[in-house]
Amino acid sequence: MDKLIQIATHELDQKEYSGDRHNNSPKPRDVVIFCRESPQSWKGHVGFFFGYSQDASRVYCLGGNQGNQVSISAFDTNTVLGFRRLSPSKLLVLPAPTFATRDQGDKVKALQNALKIAGFNCGTSDGDYDPTTKGFLNSALNG
Repeated sequence: MDKLIQIATHELDQKEYSGDRHNNSPKPRDVVIFCRESPQSWKGHVGFFFGYSQDASRVYCLGGNQGNQVSISAFDTNTVLGFRRLSPSKLLVLPAPTFATRDQGDKVKALQNALKIAGFNCGTSDGDYDPTTKGFLNSALNG
């Protein structure tokens, strides 16, 4: 998230993003960098890639400050400066305790977040160790 904030608050010069992986085949959750007015202008916008329109003339992006709210909006592909895939965290810390069905709290949220980072979409990190979370944890542990 710090990188996204950095992208959003600095001039949109593509050289600013050397720490991110350049990407020509975007996937959902990649960062989309747009220009406003012209590619040479410092004015721009960023958001998370959601997909292309059927005719590939527009890119759908999840972002803030779109109609004064967080929403998915379509932008002309001619305004796209590039896509960036943020580097994943190199450190994945799993909580140590043993969980029982219906446990709740921050340690369960940490587990749910870790599962999502590892590619297991267990839904909202609500802190409830329910059958869904348990199932994804078993999948993660048992390959």
